[in-house]
Amino acid sequence: IKPNAVIGGEGFEVITGNGRRLVPHAGGVWLAAAASVGSSTCIDRGLFGDFTEIGSHSFLDNLVHVGHCARVGSCCSIVALSVIAGSAILEDGVWVGPHVSVLQNIHVGKHCYIGAGSMVNRDIDANTLAYGSPAKPHSRVCECRAKISFEDGRAACGDCGKKYALAGGRVQRQ
Repeated sequence: IKPNAVIGGEGFEVITGNGRRLVPHAGGVWLAAAASVGSSTCIDRGLFGDFTEIGSHSFLDNLVHVGHCARVGSCCSIVALSVIAGSAILEDGVWVGPHVSVLQNIHVGKHCYIGAGSMVNRDIDANTLAYGSPAKPHSRVCECRAKISFEDGRAACGDCGKKYALAGGRVQRQ
């Protein structure tokens, strides 16, 4: 954990009723083994006893914000100036480029590659290269992040040799 990082900060959940006020965050933060947190990064604690989770061997660069109850899987990389909003889920092996916003309650599948400056406002299937504002899928990618092309529902990575199949429009490793 680098200097000026805030682990378990009070999140930003505003309610109205008898005046506007912040909802107290009564949860926690779980950092798994070998997770790395960069300088001036903020990880908000969960709401109502829930946890914000950072998986093992995941790297959060400097100036990253992870909102309350978000889950970042194992072996993820989140580059500087990115925001993972509350209750978003990033599965294992996701790479998030610089200055990316993943909106609340969004689900990003395993081994996705999200390009710089993207705004992710809808779920992204596993093994997808997505970018833009809003982020749109542009190709399928291997776990090693090389582009893969499917022919008759099958693909093999030209870089590492891993094999994949499409089942119901979703990528599955063979």
